[in-house]
Amino acid sequence: MLQSLALTGLGGLLAIVGTLLGHRRQAAEARHSRLEGYQREDRYRLHQERRMAYADFHLAIGRARSMVRTIEMADGDDDGFNKIKDARSDVWAALVPLWHVGSEEVVRTAGEFLSRIDAVMQEGSRLDLDQWKDLVKDYASAVRRDLLECAVPWPNS
Repeated sequence: MLQSLALTGLGGLLAIVGTLLGHRRQAAEARHSRLEGYQREDRYRLHQERRMAYADFHLAIGRARSMVRTIEMADGDDDGFNKIKDARSDVWAALVPLWHVGSEEVVRTAGEFLSRIDAVMQEGSRLDLDQWKDLVKDYASAVRRDLLECAVPWPNS
């Protein structure tokens, strides 16, 4: 009888130890799973921010091109210069977020637009539409490559 009580106690002790070890392992796996979820959400959020920054910049360069072309056709004046300056400021404001979330290639290509606008402002040169279109294509290609390289799965998948 004493032997059976000892074996029962030992069995109970082993069950308690097994339960505690299982609980600890389950808690560690839950922590790991939660951490992976947070990291996936962060990557998804960064991807979304990239997409928005790239799209905002694309819209800004479209507005700037339109503004510069309109002013060039009107043979520019001080008011026209100020409008080009405002358009450049809009492009600059759209470029700043790219520095934070964009790839080096996208930022470099985006910077070329400012150089073209600066040339119009400082040197009085005309905006070459073919070069501008090529630059837009280069920018779109760089954006596409960056977004595909950094593609992330949907959250909660």
